[in-house]
Amino acid sequence: MALKRKSTEMDDAYWHALEYVAADCECFYNGKPSWRRLLTLIARGVLVVSVQDKSRLHEIRKRRTWTLAELRERAERDRLRQEKIRRAAGVEPR
Repeated sequence: MALKRKSTEMDDAYWHALEYVAADCECFYNGKPSWRRLLTLIARGVLVVSVQDKSRLHEIRKRRTWTLAELRERAERDRLRQEKIRRAAGVEPR
């Protein structure tokens, strides 16, 4: 199968969101979150995408600019929330 390359234009908020998801899914290249690795895993069926919280999706769409500090704070808050859920279920945190 031949490789097909397509371009898409997105603003900074969407690129940061992609990098955040890539980091959360442990998709790294040279030590940095890689959205290309993320999309490759999704295309191969290794990762499945589902929208669980529509309010967060609307928040991302409404707000166009995010500072790096806000993105890191949000990532840490989500990590702590997920760790709390795992501990409550009796699963070792990552």
